[in-house]
Amino acid sequence: MGGRGVDLLAGGVVATVGAGLFAGLAPAAGLAGPWLPAALVAAAGLGLLVVLSTSDSPLETARLPVRRLVFGLRTLGRLAAAVAVAGTAGAYLTPGSAGGAVALAAVVTVLAVLLPRPPALVVRVAAAVVLVTLALVALACFAIEPVAPAVAVSDGGNVLGVVAAAGLLTVAFLGVAPVPRGARVVDVELPGPNGGTARNSPVGGAPDDSPLDLGVGRAALRAWRWGVLAVFAVVLVASLAVTAGVLRQLGAARLALSPAPVVDALAAADASAVEPLVLVGVAVATGFVLWGIFRGLVVLGRGIPAPRATVAAGVVTAMGAVLVAPATALVAAAVLLLGDAALHLIAVRHQRLR
Repeated sequence: MGGRGVDLLAGGVVATVGAGLFAGLAPAAGLAGPWLPAALVAAAGLGLLVVLSTSDSPLETARLPVRRLVFGLRTLGRLAAAVAVAGTAGAYLTPGSAGGAVALAAVVTVLAVLLPRPPALVVRVAAAVVLVTLALVALACFAIEPVAPAVAVSDGGNVLGVVAAAGLLTVAFLGVAPVPRGARVVDVELPGPNGGTARNSPVGGAPDDSPLDLGVGRAALRAWRWGVLAVFAVVLVASLAVTAGVLRQLGAARLALSPAPVVDALAAADASAVEPLVLVGVAVATGFVLWGIFRGLVVLGRGIPAPRATVAAGVVTAMGAVLVAPATALVAAAVLLLGDAALHLIAVRHQRLR
């Protein structure tokens, strides 16, 4: 795997794990019960279809109301996801207090203003920290036999619950790195202040008026798709290992009630000694997810100065983390982002049939 492939893999890891394993395990377990791993596999499949289907499907010729609705759904969905991720970080780092969530949102906001795009080396190191954290959790959970509960408790779960949990966990897989430079995609085009248009920046950060070599674009897009498959495979395997380990130690019923299931699973496995290391991984994972969300919101708000858009996103995230439970915010994010993806596909399909 070349340098670009490693960067895509690292970017995909840090863009997904914080929103899925740490934010989504407990509410998804409440829906799917012991079938949580199946829901995770279904979520990965659905997320892969969404990412691949919308990556090269521009909405430039869609009607203005459709573009506005997509813009609204995408913006609100990302803000809701940011609130869920920040709230989850707070539950792990400062249990019983929103201080950790607010502090993380503030730190990431400052970093995103000063450094809109993290250096590739920093992303690689962060991805390594996250993967090592997941490996520690999985090994600890499988190293010791779980203690049988004194009273048998039904784990619940049914087909509808698995479907709902899959939709919830899909949010985790929608943060995969954008299409690379050379594969020009414009998602949303809104009226500009002077009667013209204000577009999303082309993926990869190319300037709006840059020429497009269609051959290079297709090759880049094809390579990106293979990279996305690798990202999904790595993230899914790591997520399944941790999910299975946490389920093994806590059971679905206890997992569903836990605000910090990974830490509770370590305690159940008598592995609290590694908790400080795991909390570092949680902070890194959730922080990089927030960093990516803020960057995406800056792109969506093109025309608004990047520092102002970033600060606004940080303030909304911090306030939301204080007022809204992470599980509630995650449900809202899932509904909004899946609605955005569905509307996007319908609009593109309509364009092609005209």
